[in-house]
Amino acid sequence: MTDTQTSKAVKYGEWAIALFMIFVLASSLPFKFSGHPQPTHIFHVVGSWVSIGLLRDYGAIIIGGFELIASLLLLVPSLRIYGAGLAFGIISGAIVFHLFSPLGVNVVFYADGNGSPVLAEVAEASGGPFVDYFSGLPLGDAAYYRGVDSELFWLAIGSWIGSLLIMYWRKGELLALLGKGDS
Repeated sequence: MTDTQTSKAVKYGEWAIALFMIFVLASSLPFKFSGHPQPTHIFHVVGSWVSIGLLRDYGAIIIGGFELIASLLLLVPSLRIYGAGLAFGIISGAIVFHLFSPLGVNVVFYADGNGSPVLAEVAEASGGPFVDYFSGLPLGDAAYYRGVDSELFWLAIGSWIGSLLIMYWRKGELLALLGKGDS
């Protein structure tokens, strides 16, 4: 491959990765900004685990705001390094919390008899009846609903790798931002 061909491959590859990352980041925004039970549950668990009330109560909106900013920055080639860096930080936090907090890779939340999600502690104490949050079908007394399966976790891993690739391809810009070199 010539330098021109390599340059074009990186350019188009970077666009493909950026669009994938925008899809992953932006597809959750309506849920985070609307108070949907799924992200509400996720941030309640994480915020309670780290004992940060602001994260527990408003984490979905705060992180959603940062995800929106990262998505917009990824759209603009001259600002893409900032979007990749911001996305890397956001997704790194998400991966750490999914792996090392009570949240887990497969996020589990229960639904009460009305189909409303409740925390696992409340569900276990109440003894049911439980229903699938999305379909409303009864699950039985000790059942649970896996509200988020590992597919989302692997999309996050893909975005994390994508952000690393963009930062690598733009390492000159990154080093200049860090005061370590020329762009």
